[in-house]
Amino acid sequence: MPSTDKSEVIREAMRLLKRKEEESQARLSLIKKRLERSAHSGKPVPLDQAFEQIESLHQITH
Repeated sequence: MPSTDKSEVIREAMRLLKRKEEESQARLSLIKKRLERSAHSGKPVPLDQAFEQIESLHQITH
């Protein structure tokens, strides 16, 4: 393999690594935003109650 081919493979690998890191950072940022929004969304509701509310809303709209 000529050296230009090797260097191109390395450059492509670096581009892919950078893209994966950027995607990971974007996902992490989204998770942090969702956690922040959730932390400020009000008083927690028990899961059973939350599902009951969702089911009753669904029945009203359908």
